Amino acid sequence: LENGAHCHDNLVEKMWGIDLRREGTMTELIRVSSHSRSTAVAGAIAGVMREHGYAEMQAIGASAVNQAVKAIAIARGYLEQDTMDLAIVPSFTEVDIDGNERTAVRMAIFQRPSSLYATAAAHTNGAEKVLE
Repeated sequence: LENGAHCHDNLVEKMWGIDLRREGTMTELIRVSSHSRSTAVAGAIAGVMREHGYAEMQAIGASAVNQAVKAIAIARGYLEQDTMDLAIVPSFTEVDIDGNERTAVRMAIFQRPSSLYATAAAHTNGAEKVLE
């Protein structure tokens, strides 16, 4: 693992109790570009989450990160019928593209534990009232 990914994995393991050395290697990295259709990426996220319960996504550049975030929001809707909600842990990683080092945003996607889902729902309702 890369240094940044290793630090990220330790944080995820502490937060969620998931050993990424075992589970993280079972899924394919979902690469998102600025030209990716957010609905297609959302479908890929939903499919991987249903099969493995964990997904990783990578995007380089502001437009690609925007498409990735929109895809996560759409995937949450796709997974509602499965009573699955998502939690995301973003990190930075360096990738080599044609001999040039670029910084990518890497997003680890997990099934949100139901206890956190109830807590987040309570906080969201309160936040909506404050913003109105």
